[in-house]
Amino acid sequence: MHPRLITRFAQMGESEFLAQAGRIVSAMTDNPQFPEPWPAPAPAIGVLTATFERYRQALDASATRDQIRIAERDAIRTDLTTLLQRLASYLEFITHDDGIPLRSTGFELRRSNARHGGGHSGPLDAPSGLKLSHGLATGQVELKLDRLEGAGSYEVHTAQGDPLIESNWHYALVSMSVRRILLDHLAPLQWAWVRVRGVDGQGAGRWSEPASIVVL
Repeated sequence: MHPRLITRFAQMGESEFLAQAGRIVSAMTDNPQFPEPWPAPAPAIGVLTATFERYRQALDASATRDQIRIAERDAIRTDLTTLLQRLASYLEFITHDDGIPLRSTGFELRRSNARHGGGHSGPLDAPSGLKLSHGLATGQVELKLDRLEGAGSYEVHTAQGDPLIESNWHYALVSMSVRRILLDHLAPLQWAWVRVRGVDGQGAGRWSEPASIVVL
């Protein structure tokens, strides 16, 4: 079965869509497998990144449940979905459905249950070795963790409330490296909780154990 990129974003909730779009934007930025410029109708990475940031801001603004803000969020999500679907079509065309380069795109792949290039099936294991330290500026936290075999990127979520309440967790960023990941704009003088999971071509893996630190 040829691998295909999953683009049924309409089935995702807002937080899940934000995380998935963030993984794609991070993975496709300076991706050596797919150097720019990309031909139309594939969007330029600058356009894709700007639309993603607009959606992230609109999602935050819609938390007040204001109907106008929600409508703005939904309109931007539609725009972002269209860009992602155009990009997916280009990637599948240029690779002739080759799963090896497609695994570097941040998209989830629809394919057989067997993992290509690995000896196991199922989600990735939880990352280990998560450590937090203070950044140089107010509201910054730096994190490091052990490299997870099979992970192409790492999705980071934060919480500044009770970490046992799932709704307190929010998407922060996606990193392609474990060497130095910097979180910023955290509320100072509060506890911040952080968790990380690896992502490969079949999606996100298991969450790490949360780590915490008082933000300065």
